[in-house]
Amino acid sequence: MAEDRSARTEQIALLQLQQIVLERARKDFSQAVLCDDMVNRLSLKYISSSEDQNDLGKWVAHHYPKEVENCFAELYKYCLHYALKLISDNEKAEDIAQDCLKELLSTNCNVSNLKAWLCRVTHNKAVANIKQQNYQKKLLNSVQNRCLEPPPHPDEDDLSQKLSPDLLKKLLSKSDYQTFCELKKTGNLKAYAAKMGISYQTAKEHKHRLKLNLRSAYLKEQGWKDSQAILSYHQLRSIKRFIGKLVENGGKACHCKNPDLQETLKDCTGLMTWEIKMMAENYFHLFLMFETPDLPSVMTMDIKLNRANRISIVHFKRGTLVAVMPEGTAKPLSVEKGKAILNYSELLKLVPQATVYDQELFKDMLEELK
Repeated sequence: MAEDRSARTEQIALLQLQQIVLERARKDFSQAVLCDDMVNRLSLKYISSSEDQNDLGKWVAHHYPKEVENCFAELYKYCLHYALKLISDNEKAEDIAQDCLKELLSTNCNVSNLKAWLCRVTHNKAVANIKQQNYQKKLLNSVQNRCLEPPPHPDEDDLSQKLSPDLLKKLLSKSDYQTFCELKKTGNLKAYAAKMGISYQTAKEHKHRLKLNLRSAYLKEQGWKDSQAILSYHQLRSIKRFIGKLVENGGKACHCKNPDLQETLKDCTGLMTWEIKMMAENYFHLFLMFETPDLPSVMTMDIKLNRANRISIVHFKRGTLVAVMPEGTAKPLSVEKGKAILNYSELLKLVPQATVYDQELFKDMLEELK
């Protein structure tokens, strides 16, 4: 009788323990199969344990984390073993095994057969990895085949010889492509001039126009925006003529009634430098620096070119000369796609050599570059 009572007590305790484990497991895992596995693991450990088991809650709290760790270690080994059968890369197989366990914890699917489900998921991930590797190999081979040689430099005289016929036809206008074909057929400018019935000087101009237009189209194709080199033959000629008239007439010949523009240009004696940035097709931002009897005069200007390359001023702003570097003290700036790159540390190295005319603006400029 005493033995029966003891057996019933142990059975009741085991049922109570199983209920405690089940409630905790349900809080941790959405899959019933994992909850059942934790109940089985803790039940077996409870039955075989010789520890003091009077406080079941405390006993479960002590052993539960370790059994969770053991459970997932076994499942990880199972996935890893199967993944290694499919791929020979240990690191990739380990990643797949970890991903399978993550998916087990996050999936909304009802998993009834745990190892069968893990087997299928491991297989699918391994196959996906193999496909990805094959795709990357094909992509790498494709890139290597396309990039055996670096892209030609835009300033090369024989740029047309470095580009494929299809790219040339794409970049050049119909008339420029015809000029290119004729120049190629005739072989030299003298023969080209004779065939076209034009002077040798005109033939040279045709070749020069072709070179500038091809360079312009090629650079735009490569993503350039910050360089005079992005301008076509007619764009460059129109902008140079426009700037020349600005200097010559003090801003009065540009059909702009902006008094600030005329005031900025009235004492100008010549052009020092100019730079350009393409904002949109046929829409440009100009930076201009002019000589004056005193300090150089600077301005920025947004201009728009129509189909005939006639220029209209969209916006003008008088600039302020902030600082000047003595000639020859600064090394050439790094340039990326025509744009000078000057970072904060490089600028700081130049500060001691600079003559600063506006301390406040110079300070603000340094802050912006931080």
